[in-house]
Amino acid sequence: MQYTSKFLYTLYDVGLYRLQKRLRYELRRKLDKSFLACITLFMIKKDSRNIDLHFNNNSRIKPFPNPNIKTIKTSNYVTFTFLSQTKTLTIPIKWNNHNWDRLWQFNLHYFDWAREWIDSKSIEDNCCYQLNLLDRLIDDWIKNNPPGKGDGWHSYTISLRIRNWIWIFRLYPNLITSNRISSLWTQLLWLKAHPEDCHGGNHWLENLITLSIGTLHFQNVRALEIFTSSMISLKSQLQDQILPDGGHQERTASYHLLILDRLIDLACVLQEKKNNVPEWLTNSIIRMTNWTILIRLEGGIMPRFNDSSTYSCPSIDLIINYAGLLLGKKEYFEHSLSNQDGIGIVRSNLLEEAGKPLNQPLVHKNGQQYNTITDLRNTGWTIIRPGNSWELLFKCGVPCPKHLAAHVHSDMLSFDLLFNGQPVIAEAGTSCYNKGDIRNYERSGAAHNILQLGTVQRKGEVKWLESVDVWDVFKAGFKSQPINHKTGINSEGMHYVEGGHTGYTRYGAIHHRVIQLTEVHNDKITVKIKDYLDIRSDFYFRIWFHLAPGISKEIGSKIKVFSSNKEPIALDIITSKFAECFGCRIKRQSLCFSGSLECGKHKIETILPISVDIINKITKPTL
Repeated sequence: MQYTSKFLYTLYDVGLYRLQKRLRYELRRKLDKSFLACITLFMIKKDSRNIDLHFNNNSRIKPFPNPNIKTIKTSNYVTFTFLSQTKTLTIPIKWNNHNWDRLWQFNLHYFDWAREWIDSKSIEDNCCYQLNLLDRLIDDWIKNNPPGKGDGWHSYTISLRIRNWIWIFRLYPNLITSNRISSLWTQLLWLKAHPEDCHGGNHWLENLITLSIGTLHFQNVRALEIFTSSMISLKSQLQDQILPDGGHQERTASYHLLILDRLIDLACVLQEKKNNVPEWLTNSIIRMTNWTILIRLEGGIMPRFNDSSTYSCPSIDLIINYAGLLLGKKEYFEHSLSNQDGIGIVRSNLLEEAGKPLNQPLVHKNGQQYNTITDLRNTGWTIIRPGNSWELLFKCGVPCPKHLAAHVHSDMLSFDLLFNGQPVIAEAGTSCYNKGDIRNYERSGAAHNILQLGTVQRKGEVKWLESVDVWDVFKAGFKSQPINHKTGINSEGMHYVEGGHTGYTRYGAIHHRVIQLTEVHNDKITVKIKDYLDIRSDFYFRIWFHLAPGISKEIGSKIKVFSSNKEPIALDIITSKFAECFGCRIKRQSLCFSGSLECGKHKIETILPISVDIINKITKPTL
């Protein structure tokens, strides 16, 4: 019954039109794995007859040197590291070996690792050896991944690999062969025939950006047709997917940065090939960059709300610098720590090929920003910077688009607290996209710093309610909406943020949370949290405070929790996991205060004093 309800909510939010498109997309993928892939490939080859497959590589600079590229390779081993996992594989590679993590396998097909090899500043020893394997690995992929077979033919995977191959061929034109360019063209046509418009979001943008960049490197009528239609769709999607405050509609910092990075790539190629970047694209880049600057935290880190994993995207400072170099905005460099040259060889090549900066005028700043408060209402994030290197992040807003819940978490009214760029109170984060207990936990309310209500079931177990009914790997049923969100500085000079949500109203409960910051000094801060509840029946409650790795659990003895009903409140200290990045979970301590509430109105007040001396920076976190 529980999953039936979530499924029906999901169907309702997706809508009949999008559901039909998703069914057609999935049906075609299934059929393409069978003999019908031959029909699809036949149509693609028919589409390729009598047209020029010349790869238009009019580079104005010398290709980046590739030492000893013709050296005979004596080793058949290559090592890959992503998702915190290192594997040494034998050439020919088993590209579709499901004995390892599925996401790891997708990364193998992306060829992002090839770009990382190129971007490495050290062209010596291992890096040189890896570069000399590029031609073999490209040919090995072509030979062992026939069209439609395996994970390499997912539309998202194709989108990333096409761009990476293009960057390789631009920098190493001696790697261009008719067979490799023919494969590249086939992949472009396959991507055109299998768009992820049914899903929308970052996947559809990835498809459109790749189709635009890819076809710019070919000279034929079909390429021009695909380029024109892709740019029209991209303009429409950016208008739809970029929020008024400049954030991306999926409200995940890492995917926002990935999309922004791709858009800057596209702008560079357009400037090079056509000497013209549409105003709508430039404005999208500026708005997204302004948003990126606003959410940048001390030390160059980003908020971890939703599926935002460290190292799954370029660093926030790198992207700000990349945008600044494209737009000719020196003021952007003031918001990052990286030097202007640290953007990598591929991006440097794109900028140099593009020529002079665009020098477009800045559009207005996004969202509402005071001296110490950034309030991004459309994204649903509030960042308070009261001074002395303290930062508090609060989430109260639309959790995700109704039709697209792939990366949403059940975290309404959650908060994180940081000092000097280091997490102090921090949610669990995201470590995997695998179906199972870890994924379920990391998306659930229990993984975030929230108050949860619970009801007693027939067997005496407590069912803990969720503000967003997350389920499966990338789905969600009921999605709560924000209520009465406010932020500012009160008459006593305290920074505050508050808001409620509709997640519990269907169970007969209303929840509103107020957070105030007091005693803000360079060595301490006090966080006061007031949870107001109006309930029509009896409930259990629990309040989560997840400590970052290295933070002493002694902080629990200093926290004071008061309930208006005078009932006792229990404290449990639990060993949990903090996901620093994909594939990496670190032990830490979580504090859970729990109790019961009778029908009526209640206020639960928590006083959370934090001093720097209890932040244990010496203890090395254990995995």
